[in-house]
Amino acid sequence: MSRKAIISGSILLGASALISRVLGLARDHLLASNFGALGSQGIYNLDTYYAAFRLPDLVFNLVVYGTLSSAFVPIFVQYLKKNETAEANQFGSAVLTISTVLITALSALIALFAPLIVPLLVPGFDGERLELTITLTRIMALSPIFFTISAFFQSLQNSHQTFIYYSIAPIVYNLSIIVGIVFFSKNYGVTGIAWGVVAGALLHACVQLPALRKLKFSYIWNFDYQRRDFREMIALTIPRVIGLSISQFNLLIETFIGSLLISGSITIMNYATNLQSLPLGVIGISAAIASFSTLAGEATKNNISAFSRVVSENVERVLFLIIPATLGMLSLRFQIVRLVFGRGKFTWEDTILTSNTLGILLIGLAAHSLIFLLARAFYSWKDTKTPVAISIGSVAVNILFSLYFTQILSMGVYGLATANAIAGFLNCMLLFIFLRKKLAVKFRDLIPAGPIMHFLFASAIMLLAVQVAKVGTGMLFNDIDTYLELTIQTLTSIAVGAGAYFGCIKVFRDLQHR
Repeated sequence: MSRKAIISGSILLGASALISRVLGLARDHLLASNFGALGSQGIYNLDTYYAAFRLPDLVFNLVVYGTLSSAFVPIFVQYLKKNETAEANQFGSAVLTISTVLITALSALIALFAPLIVPLLVPGFDGERLELTITLTRIMALSPIFFTISAFFQSLQNSHQTFIYYSIAPIVYNLSIIVGIVFFSKNYGVTGIAWGVVAGALLHACVQLPALRKLKFSYIWNFDYQRRDFREMIALTIPRVIGLSISQFNLLIETFIGSLLISGSITIMNYATNLQSLPLGVIGISAAIASFSTLAGEATKNNISAFSRVVSENVERVLFLIIPATLGMLSLRFQIVRLVFGRGKFTWEDTILTSNTLGILLIGLAAHSLIFLLARAFYSWKDTKTPVAISIGSVAVNILFSLYFTQILSMGVYGLATANAIAGFLNCMLLFIFLRKKLAVKFRDLIPAGPIMHFLFASAIMLLAVQVAKVGTGMLFNDIDTYLELTIQTLTSIAVGAGAYFGCIKVFRDLQHR
């Protein structure tokens, strides 16, 4: 895959992620205005909704996502490069059949034993809150089945380096949840939204069906788990699954701790995380997905210099946008939270908590954005052990700091966010260190120090411009009282900041070319 193709793939996935994340913000806006955060209760308690995600997500990530995201693509790509299409289809069919059967059985077990498992996950819940969480967990236990099929379709497209239908799926998913909120939440509360999640998971898979015909994938029932390639995939997956199990355990611990904090803490953390996920998904994850196949190809050819160059170019590409996005969102975090959530039942106290939590999470945004790329750099060499070991250490740090900040220092939800940022930095730093050792290259071969310094300087100028625009529009209106005035202030600040940043970058590049 050429550099131009990687960029076009990143742009397509980035555009899709942007649309999906914007829809996600619209979804969260509807949730906040209809349910609030700290004051929600009964069938409108969003803590129960977010807590109910944990078990279905745990099963899907451990059983399926770890396999398809790290081990399936490199093996499938090898068959494609050898023009062994029939063997590739048989391997793919075996993976799809076995994973779907297994996830269906596990989802059934979740639904059956939810009354025993859920109370262990949320010890701070009791009575109606606990019963509602159990009900929601049983409903959303259906979603991993559809997501498993969808994840296979996406991995298939990733292997063929085509992302059109891949990019549509998350958009349809968020639209389905929005439909659940708009049409069913008033009468059925969070239960209506849970069914929207299940419908969205089904549509997530269905919209990708045309890709199978385009890629000429022929499915046949194949439960041959003794295939050599399937065993190789499982061997590669085991370390990844261990890492994901630790990561999912971390989410369970966060939910566990959140249930012991004031009501609404789980919701606040999810709101802030979703806002942080906008640039993370649009920039970091999109670049990692688009470059994975190319990294795997260079690794197959054992081309260290070309591999390092692809890593460096994508690190530069990610940081080019992530650094200014981090500082810009940090400066405008209150405005952003008020615009997205600050209507209806979302109170001023909810706004303050969410804004400050977002500000803390943003400190680790750049690190979290690079983790996806660096992890796939290891996967390309069929090395899942190293990033998993690093992930285990980082998650352990996250859990320890979460407990310390929330239980010892009584920082509440801020403690969860602080621990998250610290763990992200540690994870990213260790991935760089071990990747350099693995490739036997220097840090400058992986980290474009010169461009990064330009990005930092330009971002500092941008931050100053944003602050001036923010204060200036505030003085213009004498005070920001209405939603329209808040919108004008935010958009003006973003436009002025973007102009300052890209203007500085252009000056730097013009000077370099002289």
